[in-house]
Amino acid sequence: MTLLQKLKEKQIVDLISKNNDATITFNEVREDERTINRVSKHLEAQNKLKTEQLQAVLQYVKDTKTCKNKLLMEYFGETIKEDCGICSYCISKNKPKQNPENISEKIVSLLKMQDFSSRDLQKLTKFDKDDVIFALQDLLENDTISIKSNNLYSLK
Repeated sequence: MTLLQKLKEKQIVDLISKNNDATITFNEVREDERTINRVSKHLEAQNKLKTEQLQAVLQYVKDTKTCKNKLLMEYFGETIKEDCGICSYCISKNKPKQNPENISEKIVSLLKMQDFSSRDLQKLTKFDKDDVIFALQDLLENDTISIKSNNLYSLK
């Protein structure tokens, strides 16, 4: 009986004791095979929905060939014909592509004159920072240039 009194104090059970007879009312739903079977269908449907939503997010992130606005509209059941022009896909699509070989050639011709930092090369070539860094990495991998301890690039 003392155990039941402690459970009542912790509001786990309601206890009504009458002489030698006691009634226990559980405040929490009791989980057994009958209760689980009743809600398992809902849990499975909820898990399936969450999985589908995660897959949709992953598809949105991985898709590099479609306007992000179109993808969002399709997800919500709407369709649009034109690209938005402001998402990451549209910006990269409208950005003029530089030939990496042209950038590398320009960098090599500048390094023939003197050593430069990556920032100086970017300013002098007027190419995008990421394109210059990519070209520098390529030139380093091909052993065309080297980088000195003072972070200046030079021809080998």
